[in-house]
Amino acid sequence: MAKNNSIREVLNKDDIISSIKLLRNSKFILIVEGQDDILFFKKFIENNQVEIYESFSGKIGVFEIINSKDLKGHNLIGVVDKDYSQENNKNIYYYDHSCLEMMLFKEKEIFLKICIEHYKEQNNISSDKLYLHIFEILFYFSILRKRNFEKKYELNLKMISLSKYFDPENNLFNYKEIFKTLKKNTSNKKIDINKIEEDILNQRFDNFSLKTFLDITNGHDFIKCLQIFCNLSGTKRGITEEQISSELRIAYSSENFKKTKLYKEVNKKYKNIFKL
Repeated sequence: MAKNNSIREVLNKDDIISSIKLLRNSKFILIVEGQDDILFFKKFIENNQVEIYESFSGKIGVFEIINSKDLKGHNLIGVVDKDYSQENNKNIYYYDHSCLEMMLFKEKEIFLKICIEHYKEQNNISSDKLYLHIFEILFYFSILRKRNFEKKYELNLKMISLSKYFDPENNLFNYKEIFKTLKKNTSNKKIDINKIEEDILNQRFDNFSLKTFLDITNGHDFIKCLQIFCNLSGTKRGITEEQISSELRIAYSSENFKKTKLYKEVNKKYKNIFKL
């Protein structure tokens, strides 16, 4: 993007709405959830007539701005993570699969490029095998996230630091310990965590397609897991999640983006947003 003032960050809701109204439809407005989204779209938008705003409150904030009566008639759209729900709103577009990161990681060659720099084969897990292995060992946690959202368990999954529960000898997560921690710290007495644990750990992922894994896996969980493997095995120890996120965006090309449902849907209606 050519000009720094075409990106608006760290504004509250009223500031964003006021700023958009002052433009008087002189520019097209793109509302995104956060900083990673801005960095992603900067690669593909080189148009001074497009203004990107970071939401004041993530995904919820994007919806509130898009649905604001004060902005009715303005040229604006929002792009958000799908997560585990998708509302029907003509001005809201979703990343392919669960989120931005999983849309990018769908391209396996990008994952392999990151591994060339940071991962060294261990326990007979090559970079090629590691790609699917990460989806598989995150499977139960991904199902737990999905159920927690859909059934409103109100489990505080933010308290679970995946690295703390990783078993390096078996290259797996210790889900018994994860559920033990949740049992100790859950205030919702209406749910039976033992039953939830039994149900989830009895799930099978053998017949799951890559698309299903991409749809249910949280992007930050995937990056955290990749970080764990890289730092256990790699020649460049100490890689951060931020570094992986950055390298992921850098490696993602215009040709990759053109293949996405997001690009096709937005470009079909708005021809002049992306410059690829």
